[in-house]
Amino acid sequence: MADPLITNFHYQKVLLGDNEFNKADVTASGADVELVAGNVLGQIAATEKLVLLDSAATDGSQYPFGVVFQDQTVADGVTQEITVVNKGLVNENLLSFAVGTTLASTVGAADNLRTIEAHLNDLGLTLKASTEMSALDNQ
Repeated sequence: MADPLITNFHYQKVLLGDNEFNKADVTASGADVELVAGNVLGQIAATEKLVLLDSAATDGSQYPFGVVFQDQTVADGVTQEITVVNKGLVNENLLSFAVGTTLASTVGAADNLRTIEAHLNDLGLTLKASTEMSALDNQ
């Protein structure tokens, strides 16, 4: 008898309501870019391309542009337009950033350091800790 397939998955949703969306490009260079629901993206000022938000960056991508709401892959060597959510209610438990960046990370000029969470709120994103749709019986 063959081994059964075991799959890990969850039913939590990134988007919780009243959302608005924006579009921009992601370019994969050197390898495929795997975007996962909940990735917070920043926009490089010089190229207007989206990348995973990194609070240590100094090219504009240290500020949030939007949140990925569905898993997708951008193939190596391809520039692809993607849609991100930039307003509304999102599940803060599912947000992810570059290594070393959290909601409490601060970015901005030395005289105006603000948290990533504050910048997300400025975009129009309201963060809510939620386990909504976290079990099969929630359907």
